[in-house]
Amino acid sequence: MHCKGVESCKDHTERITRQLEKQAETLDFDGIRFPMKLKDMKKFEQQNPQISVNVLGHEDIKIFPLHVSEMAEKEHDVNLLLLEDKHFVFINDLSRLLSHQM
Repeated sequence: MHCKGVESCKDHTERITRQLEKQAETLDFDGIRFPMKLKDMKKFEQQNPQISVNVLGHEDIKIFPLHVSEMAEKEHDVNLLLLEDKHFVFINDLSRLLSHQM
């Protein structure tokens, strides 16, 4: 499902925009199988040096790091939450997610 207008994208941030599709085409996924595994994050970062990826896990309401990028402060810093050891979801607001633990 694609966003067609700016307002539509603001209302439905889960939708993939054409811009995101074009950006994904510039990424190097060589040697990485899908669905991507946690162990492949380091390889992904090495192949895409402009991106740092941090992955968090959860147990009940406790949030904890699973992968902390060694490549901090890149052009794009991405935080993901791993669900059921299978699905990564984008964390839009890390401080909001962690606020209950502070």
